[in-house]
Amino acid sequence: MSTVPVIAGVGQVVDRPDDPLRGLEPLALMEAAAREAASDARLPLLDAVDTLAVVANVFHDYGDPAALLAARLGCRPAHTLVSTWGGNTPQALLAHLADRIAAGRSEIARTA
Repeated sequence: MSTVPVIAGVGQVVDRPDDPLRGLEPLALMEAAAREAASDARLPLLDAVDTLAVVANVFHDYGDPAALLAARLGCRPAHTLVSTWGGNTPQALLAHLADRIAAGRSEIARTA
């Protein structure tokens, strides 16, 4: 029997304050969306995440946003990934994570 990757939870955060200076910074938005996805999945996914992938952003140079996000989420993934920039990058990153799961190299992966 083959392993089939399943998306167990999704999260989206909309942050449009009247004063743009009060908007959340990208890492805070990623954290909020990741927590929404864990809640949507109704599973304690944050503790079990073994791979954490982050789409790079052009507005903040975090150095290693995947490691920073993992720390904020309280997880210790064995593998972290940070994408390059590009229009199809989020979809490509999701496909990469699905391939890791299908190949048995990851059990619970998260992207932000």
